[in-house]
Amino acid sequence: MGKVTDLHGTDLHGWPRSRRWAWPETVWWAPFASVVILIAAVSAVCLAPVSYALAASTAQSSPAGSPASAEAVTKGLKLLMVEEEGCGFCLRWHAEVGPGYPLSDEGRRAPLVQRDRHSADAASYGRLVYTPTFILLRDGVERGRIVGYPGADFFWSLLTDLMRKEAARAETEDRAALR
Repeated sequence: MGKVTDLHGTDLHGWPRSRRWAWPETVWWAPFASVVILIAAVSAVCLAPVSYALAASTAQSSPAGSPASAEAVTKGLKLLMVEEEGCGFCLRWHAEVGPGYPLSDEGRRAPLVQRDRHSADAASYGRLVYTPTFILLRDGVERGRIVGYPGADFFWSLLTDLMRKEAARAETEDRAALR
């Protein structure tokens, strides 16, 4: 028939209840864990604006009205970032993507050119409602656009897709020019 178990002294496997593992009556570490979580949350909320402000202050932007800046947009493949002062998503981009962009393959193929949303140079690229707006340009002509900043992962995937489409378009145009 099987082993008869004493429901008061042993568990179903025959082990004495005293040898079975169980949580202690009081969880002594709970107050410490909640303090650690509280400190992490407060530091993330309080220090995030500081890190975004530091990233924005270190970002390099050329003046919108200079002749060199107009020349920079019209030659080759460029990524034009249209931003405005006080834009939180622009600051997030500068903090999360900005330092690594010039080092990436995309950054080497399409260097970043930054413009203020209210500059005459940026206004020539059509309606700009949201900042940041990233416009992929070849020789000053718009080839694609990313409106807003959805986060680093989405930004990189959207940019890679734009670059892939631009490479295919340029190859098609080169073939048509050779005919």
